[in-house]
Amino acid sequence: MAGTVIFGTTYLLMVAFQCRPIPTYWEEGPRTPEKCWPRQVILIMTIAATVINTSADFIFGTLPWFIVRSMNLPLGTKIVVVGILGLAA
Repeated sequence: MAGTVIFGTTYLLMVAFQCRPIPTYWEEGPRTPEKCWPRQVILIMTIAATVINTSADFIFGTLPWFIVRSMNLPLGTKIVVVGILGLAA
């Protein structure tokens, strides 16, 4: 979980400060390519963020099953509890 937070914060800062000065981000055009990071760098970081966030969502969504499966509850109740806890992740 700490890795997700660290990467998310890094990605947020990267997006926020990818252009110098910062308002150049909204003025990007033919005259400003040298003031912002290359599009390839942004694309790679965005794909990496998507993969990491999707993986984390899947992992955190399935964690409740490992907690609930050993409880002495009927199967239907376990499924409902896992569903509710999985959606909260």
